[in-house]
Amino acid sequence: MSGSGPKISQPPPDSNSNAVASAGRRCSDGDEFPRSVAKAAVSQICDSVGFHSIQRSALDALVDIAVRYLADIGKTAHFYAMLAGRTECNAVDVIFSLEDLGMGSGVAGSGEVNQSVSSSGALKEVMRFVKYSEEIPFAKPLPRFPVSRKRRPTPSFIAMGETPPHPHIPPWLPAFPDPHTYKSTSVWNERKVDPRMDKLQQAKQRRKAERSLVSLHLRLSSHADVPSTQPSSSLGVERFN
Repeated sequence: MSGSGPKISQPPPDSNSNAVASAGRRCSDGDEFPRSVAKAAVSQICDSVGFHSIQRSALDALVDIAVRYLADIGKTAHFYAMLAGRTECNAVDVIFSLEDLGMGSGVAGSGEVNQSVSSSGALKEVMRFVKYSEEIPFAKPLPRFPVSRKRRPTPSFIAMGETPPHPHIPPWLPAFPDPHTYKSTSVWNERKVDPRMDKLQQAKQRRKAERSLVSLHLRLSSHADVPSTQPSSSLGVERFN
């Protein structure tokens, strides 16, 4: 079989369209690249076990399961690393996370303090898979993600042609940024305050609000005085025989 994955067939019209649309809405801009990689991996796994085509909705469902499973492995491994007082995960944390997620038959003597990871059923299953399964590389090389951008170093005082502001600062150190980026400057309110104009403006707004309330009261009163014996046609309701 080829390493490009099974053929993805389009679903018939009005079939599983809601599932495809919901899967597209769940994929945000930041998740587009890892989800595309997971889709390629799931496609090649399906191809390796004998599938030649797959519905797009079924592929999206399998990708959701794979992504959630990998995320759970990462969260559980991170928990075991933090429990051991470490900031980075190692292979032992991953093995324990696989055990927690139900892979293998568990670690023999897991209730003991000095438990042996070599007796882990998950570790034996992973070793068996690596030994007897053929590796399926990606059909195309994958770029590194996230993209590492080349950081531009801050020029020194010598490169900027400036003199350090204090004699104890060597000129080969990075130059200081612009003063307005780290110094607080006072903000002046240029609006002229006129107490008399402020009072007139408040009175004008109060009269406008009162007129609106009076108009609303008159409108409600006029509707309440309308007799209920009016023909229905005047109310915009048509009768059907």
